[in-house]
Amino acid sequence: MHIGRRIHIERSLKGYTLSSLAQGITSKSYLSKLENGDAVPSEEILQSLAERLHLPSDFILCHDQEDSQLWSMLKQLFYYSIMDIGKTESIIELIESDYYFNLRSPQQEFYYLVLKNLVLIKKKQTEELENVHHRYLVPYLEGVEIESLPTEIQRAVYCYFGYYHFSQLHYKKSLDNLSRLYEIIDNQDIKAAIIYNISILYKRMGQFQDAIIAAKKAIEHYKQIDSTYYLALCFNSVGDLYREKKLNKEALVEFENAKKLAEEHSYKNILSYTYHNIGLISKESGDHEKASTYFYKALHQKMEKDSLLITYRELISCKLNERKIEEARQLYDTAKLLTDKEEDYKKLAFNFTEYYYINKEFEHYEKELNALVLYFEKTNNVKFLVICYKKLAAFYFQLGKFKKSAILYDKAFDIIES
Repeated sequence: MHIGRRIHIERSLKGYTLSSLAQGITSKSYLSKLENGDAVPSEEILQSLAERLHLPSDFILCHDQEDSQLWSMLKQLFYYSIMDIGKTESIIELIESDYYFNLRSPQQEFYYLVLKNLVLIKKKQTEELENVHHRYLVPYLEGVEIESLPTEIQRAVYCYFGYYHFSQLHYKKSLDNLSRLYEIIDNQDIKAAIIYNISILYKRMGQFQDAIIAAKKAIEHYKQIDSTYYLALCFNSVGDLYREKKLNKEALVEFENAKKLAEEHSYKNILSYTYHNIGLISKESGDHEKASTYFYKALHQKMEKDSLLITYRELISCKLNERKIEEARQLYDTAKLLTDKEEDYKKLAFNFTEYYYINKEFEHYEKELNALVLYFEKTNNVKFLVICYKKLAAFYFQLGKFKKSAILYDKAFDIIES
């Protein structure tokens, strides 16, 4: 990272061309060399450029002065950006209280901006994130080999791009970056967190066996650092992965491990996930009564709204399968009050459609399914769409509307095959 890169960024941000910025200060060709790191400018040129760019002199003239105390703060910010996001705010405020002085070194500014964006990802502040990413980070990294950077900055860059690509749903790129970070990170807390996130990536990519291997590595790390909360979380994750592979016996072992730790330490959110997952296994095995018991247990724990709604949906399905339709109706009415997004409401309605069929309200059943088909087509939610197509196709088949039924089955199979 050199001063020329900073001048290039500031010139671009303020709308100067090479010619217009160089005019009266130096030649266009010299400024180009300076920006590319191929020239060592005089203080006079730097001072003139600072004035034209409306930047404090120190921000340009003192570019080679690195602050050792700032390095310590940035390392701390890196740790907190991964492990405790709540502690990042005070560090960011302190650094930005005198931005141009504290970050006069381009290398330290780049390091800071990488970490700041890592925090912005976690806080889901997309607009500012993209602004910093495209205006500063991409230009700073242009033509730079990440391996040529100091190790601390390498770690931050790999971590940032791992999370950034994850937020963009570019899972392969995310995996590449986090895997590189895992290899060069020393801190065991961070190492455990990264391999756990790698397991999540593998799951998103449908590579369940790789996800299990990564999650089990995370378990070993968390055992070493005696982090019972994340250990319970990992047990639950491994159980969920086994469940995805239809290995319910193995899944239950992991869920029991998670449940034991969560109950012992009163980790209510993990306990809720674990109860929910055990409920899913019971439901999949056809024991809806047992599944309902666990889903109710999950609801009684501390849960985020999204998780609550998922559990309500599963519980409603169980009650409809048990033919306890009024209980299902009450659960549906309660859950509806929690939906503040159309997607949540539609998914809830999807689970409740069988109520109308069981109640022989066939006209309402058909109307609801058709409305859901339109919504899931519009939002391209293929998982729910396929099921709706099949349900509606089966319904039309029963009514003797074979042409309609065939069209819907064809649509479902086309999606599955694609």
